[in-house]
Amino acid sequence: MRIFRPVLLAAALLTGAPLFAETPPPPAAAAPATPQALAMIAEDAALARQSTLRGQLDVAEKFYSKLLIVEAPDSAKKQALFDMFECYRTHWVYSKAIAVGECIHQMFPNDTATPNLLLDLGRLYRDIGAYQLATARFYNVLNAALRVDQAELARYKDFSKQAQFEIAETFMISGDYSQAARMYSLLDRLDLSTDQKAHSEFQIVYSKFLLADYTAAVSASRQFIESFGSTTYAPQCHYVLSVALKAVGRPQEAADEALTLLRIEKKSAKSDAASWTYWQKKTGNQLANEMYQQGDYLRALTIYQAMAKLGDDPAWQWPVIYQVGLCFERLGLPDRATEAYDYIQDENKKAQAASKPVSDDLAELTRMAEWRGQHVQWQQTTGAQLNDLLGPMQPASAAAPQAPANSVTATN
Repeated sequence: MRIFRPVLLAAALLTGAPLFAETPPPPAAAAPATPQALAMIAEDAALARQSTLRGQLDVAEKFYSKLLIVEAPDSAKKQALFDMFECYRTHWVYSKAIAVGECIHQMFPNDTATPNLLLDLGRLYRDIGAYQLATARFYNVLNAALRVDQAELARYKDFSKQAQFEIAETFMISGDYSQAARMYSLLDRLDLSTDQKAHSEFQIVYSKFLLADYTAAVSASRQFIESFGSTTYAPQCHYVLSVALKAVGRPQEAADEALTLLRIEKKSAKSDAASWTYWQKKTGNQLANEMYQQGDYLRALTIYQAMAKLGDDPAWQWPVIYQVGLCFERLGLPDRATEAYDYIQDENKKAQAASKPVSDDLAELTRMAEWRGQHVQWQQTTGAQLNDLLGPMQPASAAAPQAPANSVTATN
């Protein structure tokens, strides 16, 4: 068993000794605090808070350590300990925040602030990857709620709900998607707000997607978009649905879903417009690039054309238009491909004329567009010269004798 007291904690912080002391003897009952002791504690606590606000954590730590060794009951130092915990927690000093938090938990297990403290401790453990310890602290909140009397039950109801959310989140972050989905499903039994319900339902959808259960992800995504299509999770859900449809061999539906997302105007997105733009670009990029690489140039072209309308920033638009040109080339439409490559070169000339800086990547892209435009023109010229030289192609039946039975002829 480990026992933590303010004096031990202060000594550890000042000397650099381990923050957790092994089985020290229990302290004797403290005498009531004198007015002088209370004044010292209040003064040092105020100076520590001021130092924290100025970002001087090392100075704040010295004041906290100083007040902790003042001879006074633990109750006289409780608020200072909570302030110390917040100082470390909000500045991401994980090890010391956890040490102070555990100290407070042992000293004041029944304090009204304990549920919040345990939730914060759980999140700190989760942030450092100690998922089992994080889950244990969240379950401490649930267990405490089971022990309270009827008068306190209402106060613990929200803490209990939050603890269940945090447990599900911990499983999700740790990569245990099956257990996460199970925990999120259990949340349906609770009285959730619309935002909480949307978050929980989307995490169930995303768990199925991450588990590569794409058929289930397709069904769940459609249901989510129907019920929560205007929430902050909707754009990512469109992405999940589009990718899942592609994974189950339904490329046209995947392309249609990507286009649906790309054509949603920001004014119709009541939530964060930046989030919608991010998922529009991510969805379009992933689907269009995959389809292009697989030779599905027409669907890729349709998505690229929609992507080009998402913004006029050259860093975004020029590479997309370059891909449009490549698609036109593959589809045998050289004139349209040339238009795309010319557009990039013209925009580059406008930027130079306006003395607008162009990044090295865009300058290289412009050179590539120029080369591809020249290549397309060369192909057209060479093709015309070959037609003049060789004459028009004749039907195979008139140009060559019929092949003998059981033979194989090569065709282009």
